[in-house]
Amino acid sequence: MADVPCWYAERKPKDTIAIRHGADTRTWEQLERGANRRARAFAAKGVKPGDFVAIGLPNGNAFFETSFAVWKLGATPTSLSWRLPRGEAAAVLEVLRPRWWSAARPTGTRQLAALGFVPEGFRRTADEPVARYWKAMTSGVRPAGPR
Repeated sequence: MADVPCWYAERKPKDTIAIRHGADTRTWEQLERGANRRARAFAAKGVKPGDFVAIGLPNGNAFFETSFAVWKLGATPTSLSWRLPRGEAAAVLEVLRPRWWSAARPTGTRQLAALGFVPEGFRRTADEPVARYWKAMTSGVRPAGPR
């Protein structure tokens, strides 16, 4: 999954749009560069192969760049609704125990990047790990047990 933007950037015309959310667009090359910058920034914050990273961002280009960045590090993304109430988000994060949480709004837990996060000065490295899993799913179902 980590190599999808690079693969298309090398094979499609330079101005081919990869994702579009309203007026905000990314070409395959821009998506690759943005994901690489985020991956390097996340690695600098301690994200490593095998980690889980929770992503609570609204649909948009930042969500996709963040997901690809996580895969580039060999980590596993798990998507959570950015609208989850603080208590529900905290309950999911307690079970998942992600290395980092990238969110649209603060949740009271450690957070790597807020919605407007734009990393600068990070470049791709030659040897990138592969994640063990491509995503971690969550559910709104509560476990059985005493209440």
